[in-house]
Amino acid sequence: MGRLTAAATTAVVLACEDRPADSADQSPFWAEDPERAASSEQPRGLILIDRQQVEVIRDRRGRYRALSEAAWQAQKAKLIKFCAALPVGVVVLVVDFAAAQLTASAIIGSGLVLPAPGGCIVAPRSAGLSDIIAACEMAQDGAQDLPSLLST
Repeated sequence: MGRLTAAATTAVVLACEDRPADSADQSPFWAEDPERAASSEQPRGLILIDRQQVEVIRDRRGRYRALSEAAWQAQKAKLIKFCAALPVGVVVLVVDFAAAQLTASAIIGSGLVLPAPGGCIVAPRSAGLSDIIAACEMAQDGAQDLPSLLST
């Protein structure tokens, strides 16, 4: 979950991901942007989370097997709080990445950002951007709101 943002991840889950616990205190990307604060423009966006990733943590499999029930409950509470703090125009949905043929990525402006070993690949004005956006929109058909998923 730490890949989503450290602001939505507990120190215990970050430890399972071999990430420093102090990265949990980082502010989310929209929290302290002075240019955004000066602008009346509100951020808009869609954050898609792979259902399998949520289930792996919830079921405490793989590198998360050492998480206690209390640690999962703390992580769940932090994710719900994270979603509640998002700007009104930003939506978080949980989708089946495999079924939707998606991979972890971000669309920033008209560019596509893909994770790669040692960093990321940025494809400005990607020719396939419209296809990627269409795949994300199709994935929303089977999506579930993150707080709703966590409450079940």
